[in-house]
Amino acid sequence: MPGMFSIEVLGLDKLQKKLDPKSTLQKPQDEQIRTTAVKLEGEVRKATPVDTGRLRSSIFSDFSGGGAVVGTNVRYAPFVEFGTEFMEARHVEGGSARVLGTGPFTFAMKRLDLKGVEIQLGKKVEKIWGK
Repeated sequence: MPGMFSIEVLGLDKLQKKLDPKSTLQKPQDEQIRTTAVKLEGEVRKATPVDTGRLRSSIFSDFSGGGAVVGTNVRYAPFVEFGTEFMEARHVEGGSARVLGTGPFTFAMKRLDLKGVEIQLGKKVEKIWGK
């Protein structure tokens, strides 16, 4: 038939994948969550007071399902973090100086620059989009 033509778009599947926000954002988001969890774990370990080393060695980070957990399974960890009626919350700063009033998790969260995490994620996404 005169006037009939066909168009074949090469690479359309790749373009659609690149434009899909879920696939575009998921990898850098997962990497940033994992990196932040590992950094937080390290900061909490450094800020945890040591008598026997049990609490410090029990600190862990776990990444799964698009989220992360940093925690411990030691039963007395909440007492160090939040204090009791007999003992104030405490963390270590500068190697060995115990500081009262703030637990290691709270102290570590304050030390991390979470705005910096958002900026890093934004830069990774911009790189994918070619800006």
